[in-house]
Amino acid sequence: MSPKIPLITHFGTVSLKWNKWVGVNDNVIPTWNKRSEVIQRLLAQTCELCKSQEQIEVRKLTDLRSKNNTKLPEWKKRMIE
Repeated sequence: MSPKIPLITHFGTVSLKWNKWVGVNDNVIPTWNKRSEVIQRLLAQTCELCKSQEQIEVRKLTDLRSKNNTKLPEWKKRMIE
């Protein structure tokens, strides 16, 4: 009987053979993005129309544009412009 060759497995193109000299890369990759534009606008604590610091409202412009209403309130027209 001839001696058998040890089995070698691969994960993709990476050999899973034991290597005690391998380097370990433990860099953490962030899984989230920076703050969204809406959050930044809310945290500014300033009205985008009148620059007031009280009664702050932030509108999502894509929602305003998607509604095909011909009789829009004045504030909606100003926000879309």
